[in-house]
Amino acid sequence: MKIAGILVVVAAAFGIGFLVAKSEVSPDVKAFDFKTATNDDVSLQIYESLVYHLSDTKQTNALRDLNVFLDDQRTRQDGADLAVTVAVLQALRDGKTNEMFRYFEDHLDSQVGLFGSGYSLLPVALQKQQSLKPLRQARDYRTKFPHENTNRISREAVTNAFEILDDR
Repeated sequence: MKIAGILVVVAAAFGIGFLVAKSEVSPDVKAFDFKTATNDDVSLQIYESLVYHLSDTKQTNALRDLNVFLDDQRTRQDGADLAVTVAVLQALRDGKTNEMFRYFEDHLDSQVGLFGSGYSLLPVALQKQQSLKPLRQARDYRTKFPHENTNRISREAVTNAFEILDDR
Protein backbone atom coordinates (compact mmCIF):
# COMPACT_ATOMS: atom_id res chain seq x y z
CA MET A 1 0.00 0.00 0.00
CA LYS A 2 2.89 2.34 0.76
CA ILE A 3 4.31 1.85 -2.75
CA ALA A 4 0.89 2.37 -4.34
CA GLY A 5 0.54 5.63 -2.41
CA ILE A 6 3.94 6.81 -3.58
CA LEU A 7 3.05 5.88 -7.15
CA VAL A 8 -0.17 7.88 -6.90
CA VAL A 9 1.72 10.91 -5.62
CA VAL A 10 4.34 10.62 -8.36
CA ALA A 11 1.68 10.08 -11.02
CA ALA A 12 -0.23 13.08 -9.75
CA ALA A 13 2.93 15.13 -9.76
CA PHE A 14 3.60 14.19 -13.39
CA GLY A 15 0.32 15.68 -14.46
CA ILE A 16 0.87 19.06 -12.87
CA GLY A 17 4.62 19.14 -12.38
CA PHE A 18 4.92 21.76 -15.06
CA LEU A 19 3.10 24.21 -12.76
CA VAL A 20 6.04 24.35 -10.41
CA ALA A 21 8.88 23.12 -12.60
CA LYS A 22 9.25 26.34 -14.55
CA SER A 23 9.85 28.44 -11.48
CA GLU A 24 13.03 28.43 -9.43
CA VAL A 25 12.49 26.65 -6.14
CA SER A 26 13.34 28.99 -3.33
CA PRO A 27 12.93 28.62 0.41
CA ASP A 28 9.67 30.55 0.03
CA VAL A 29 7.84 28.01 -2.14
CA LYS A 30 4.48 29.45 -1.10
CA ALA A 31 5.12 32.33 -3.50
CA PHE A 32 3.36 30.15 -6.08
CA ASP A 33 -0.38 30.60 -5.68
CA PHE A 34 -1.67 27.03 -5.54
CA LYS A 35 -5.12 28.24 -4.56
CA THR A 36 -5.69 29.43 -8.13
CA ALA A 37 -4.66 26.00 -9.41
CA THR A 38 -6.82 23.89 -7.11
CA ASN A 39 -10.28 22.64 -7.96
CA ASP A 40 -11.97 19.30 -7.57
CA ASP A 41 -8.98 17.49 -9.11
CA VAL A 42 -7.93 15.00 -6.43
CA SER A 43 -4.49 14.41 -7.96
CA LEU A 44 -3.81 18.15 -7.95
CA GLN A 45 -4.84 18.29 -4.31
CA ILE A 46 -2.46 15.43 -3.50
CA TYR A 47 0.37 17.22 -5.26
CA GLU A 48 -0.50 20.51 -3.57
CA SER A 49 -0.51 18.76 -0.20
CA LEU A 50 2.91 17.26 -0.91
CA VAL A 51 4.35 20.62 -1.98
CA TYR A 52 2.93 22.35 1.10
CA HIS A 53 4.24 19.58 3.35
CA LEU A 54 7.71 19.80 1.86
CA SER A 55 7.63 23.57 2.09
CA ASP A 56 6.22 23.71 5.63
CA THR A 57 8.80 21.23 6.87
CA LYS A 58 11.53 23.24 5.11
CA GLN A 59 12.42 20.34 2.81
CA THR A 60 13.23 22.65 -0.08
CA ASN A 61 15.93 20.29 -1.35
CA ALA A 62 13.37 17.49 -1.58
CA LEU A 63 10.96 19.83 -3.37
CA ARG A 64 13.70 20.88 -5.77
CA ASP A 65 14.60 17.21 -6.35
CA LEU A 66 10.95 16.38 -7.04
CA ASN A 67 10.77 19.14 -9.63
CA VAL A 68 14.07 18.05 -11.21
CA PHE A 69 12.70 14.50 -11.38
CA LEU A 70 9.48 15.71 -13.02
CA ASP A 71 11.40 17.86 -15.51
CA ASP A 72 13.71 14.95 -16.31
CA GLN A 73 10.81 12.54 -16.84
CA ARG A 74 8.96 15.00 -19.06
CA THR A 75 12.12 15.71 -21.08
CA ARG A 76 12.86 11.99 -21.49
CA GLN A 77 9.29 11.39 -22.66
CA ASP A 78 9.50 14.32 -25.06
CA GLY A 79 12.78 12.95 -26.44
CA ALA A 80 11.27 9.51 -26.95
CA ASP A 81 8.24 11.08 -28.64
CA LEU A 82 10.52 13.04 -30.96
CA ALA A 83 12.47 9.93 -31.93
CA VAL A 84 9.29 7.95 -32.65
CA THR A 85 7.77 10.82 -34.63
CA VAL A 86 10.84 11.12 -36.86
CA ALA A 87 11.00 7.34 -37.39
CA VAL A 88 7.30 7.13 -38.27
CA LEU A 89 7.47 10.08 -40.65
CA GLN A 90 10.51 8.57 -42.37
CA ALA A 91 8.85 5.16 -42.67
CA LEU A 92 5.72 6.75 -44.16
CA ARG A 93 7.84 8.69 -46.66
CA ASP A 94 9.56 5.41 -47.55
CA GLY A 95 6.17 3.83 -48.28
CA LYS A 96 6.11 1.47 -45.30
CA THR A 97 2.42 2.00 -44.59
CA ASN A 98 1.62 -1.56 -43.50
CA GLU A 99 4.55 -1.56 -41.07
CA MET A 100 3.28 1.69 -39.59
CA PHE A 101 -0.21 0.27 -39.14
CA ARG A 102 1.34 -2.70 -37.32
CA TYR A 103 3.51 -0.40 -35.21
CA PHE A 104 0.59 1.83 -34.21
CA GLU A 105 -1.75 -1.07 -33.51
CA ASP A 106 0.88 -2.67 -31.25
CA HIS A 107 1.47 0.74 -29.69
CA LEU A 108 -2.28 1.11 -29.14
CA ASP A 109 -2.29 -2.22 -27.31
CA SER A 110 0.60 -1.08 -25.14
CA GLN A 111 -1.13 2.18 -24.29
CA VAL A 112 -4.40 0.41 -23.52
CA GLY A 113 -2.56 -1.98 -21.20
CA LEU A 114 -0.68 0.82 -19.47
CA PHE A 115 -3.85 2.86 -19.04
CA GLY A 116 -5.67 -0.11 -17.55
CA SER A 117 -2.81 -0.94 -15.21
CA GLY A 118 -2.45 2.65 -14.02
CA TYR A 119 -6.19 3.10 -13.67
CA SER A 120 -6.50 0.02 -11.47
CA LEU A 121 -3.88 1.44 -9.08
CA LEU A 122 -5.74 4.72 -8.60
CA PRO A 123 -7.93 5.40 -5.58
CA VAL A 124 -11.64 5.32 -6.43
CA ALA A 125 -11.88 9.14 -6.25
CA LEU A 126 -9.27 9.46 -8.98
CA GLN A 127 -10.79 6.64 -11.02
CA LYS A 128 -14.07 8.55 -11.09
CA GLN A 129 -12.27 11.59 -12.52
CA GLN A 130 -10.68 9.65 -15.36
CA SER A 131 -12.35 9.83 -18.72
CA LEU A 132 -12.80 6.39 -20.19
CA LYS A 133 -13.64 7.81 -23.62
CA PRO A 134 -10.16 7.08 -25.05
CA LEU A 135 -10.40 3.50 -23.78
CA ARG A 136 -13.82 3.13 -25.43
CA GLN A 137 -12.40 4.55 -28.66
CA ALA A 138 -9.55 2.05 -28.53
CA ARG A 139 -11.96 -0.83 -27.98
CA ASP A 140 -14.15 0.38 -30.86
CA TYR A 141 -11.10 0.62 -33.14
CA ARG A 142 -9.92 -2.87 -32.23
CA THR A 143 -13.44 -4.22 -32.82
CA LYS A 144 -13.60 -2.57 -36.25
CA PHE A 145 -10.01 -3.44 -37.18
CA PRO A 146 -9.01 -6.57 -35.25
CA HIS A 147 -5.36 -7.52 -35.23
CA GLU A 148 -3.41 -10.29 -33.55
CA ASN A 149 -0.88 -9.13 -31.02
CA THR A 150 1.80 -11.80 -30.74
CA ASN A 151 2.70 -10.79 -27.19
CA ARG A 152 0.61 -12.80 -24.70
CA ILE A 153 1.18 -10.32 -21.85
CA SER A 154 0.04 -7.44 -24.03
CA ARG A 155 -3.09 -9.36 -25.10
CA GLU A 156 -3.96 -10.05 -21.46
CA ALA A 157 -3.35 -6.42 -20.49
CA VAL A 158 -5.70 -5.26 -23.25
CA THR A 159 -8.39 -7.72 -22.13
CA ASN A 160 -8.04 -6.56 -18.51
CA ALA A 161 -8.18 -2.89 -19.50
CA PHE A 162 -11.31 -3.33 -21.58
CA GLU A 163 -12.97 -5.03 -18.58
CA ILE A 164 -12.78 -1.62 -16.86
CA LEU A 165 -15.39 -0.42 -19.35
CA ASP A 166 -17.71 -3.26 -18.36
CA ASP A 167 -17.25 -2.53 -14.65
CA ARG A 168 -17.94 1.20 -14.87
